[in-house]
Amino acid sequence: MTELNKKTGKRRYLQIAEILIEQFRVGLIREGGKLEAERDLAATYSVSRTTVREALLALEVMGYVEIVVGAGVFLLPRRNWKSNDVRKGDCEVETGPHEILDLRRSLEARAAYLAAEYATPEQIEKLHELVEVMEQSISRLSTFNRADEEFHMTIAEMSNNTLLGEYIGDLWARRRGALWSSWYKPSQSPAFRRGTVEDHRLILSSIACGRPLAAMTAMHVHIDKLVKSVDEELREIDGHDLRQRMSSFDWSMEDMELILQPMIMEQKEATGSMGDDSPLAVLSKKYRGLHHYFRQNFSQVTNPPVD
Repeated sequence: MTELNKKTGKRRYLQIAEILIEQFRVGLIREGGKLEAERDLAATYSVSRTTVREALLALEVMGYVEIVVGAGVFLLPRRNWKSNDVRKGDCEVETGPHEILDLRRSLEARAAYLAAEYATPEQIEKLHELVEVMEQSISRLSTFNRADEEFHMTIAEMSNNTLLGEYIGDLWARRRGALWSSWYKPSQSPAFRRGTVEDHRLILSSIACGRPLAAMTAMHVHIDKLVKSVDEELREIDGHDLRQRMSSFDWSMEDMELILQPMIMEQKEATGSMGDDSPLAVLSKKYRGLHHYFRQNFSQVTNPPVD
């Protein structure tokens, strides 16, 4: 276990990134090699997996590693490495995405609460228009993102608290850095954007009905869903997680090697799916997963053959 220096004032994710960079430079990890799992790195440095994830995102921005969703983090060749830190402008280190969202969750929920109390018909109509723009721009990312930001800033304005609006505006401005962009990539799918539109409709409905607590809760849920969905996309599936998932879906290593691997890696028909010599689940004396009772077999092998 390695303790980070808390007296430097430097963000923990950046300290971890610098430690790993030094390990890369002295050759402790070979080019193309896979880094330790998030779980192990978090235990090594006594931090949360969220902090480790931000360190890895910083390393990706700096060209040191490639994050392969679901597979792990891999060290890139030296020619890709950059000497500069992750910075905003020329001097200030970027704020981590989770710090931004943690504060947004508090401030924007309060803004939504106040907006439900003070909203005017004109302001509510503007929110309706912005939601419609977002719904019609699912496939146009830049237009969607502009309307998304304007929706949140309009709610901040509706709070009638100038200082609250300024703070929220500053948090949105901090989303324009490289570290945020790297973290936010998985949320750019059309399915995710459609979910955002539905969240905004719920927030708008609560504000329009003059329900402050409902508006505050809807904003909390919206931001919590953003954090959960993006983190879930970025999360590395380590051995422990894989075993849990295999157990949940009743997949064996034989299924993985003979059926899934050829289909995923080689785009070939899995030879293991051409026949099944195991008894039907309802007749089997061994445990069979629930889904085995509801599947239709293309061919059923009998031993000895009945034909």
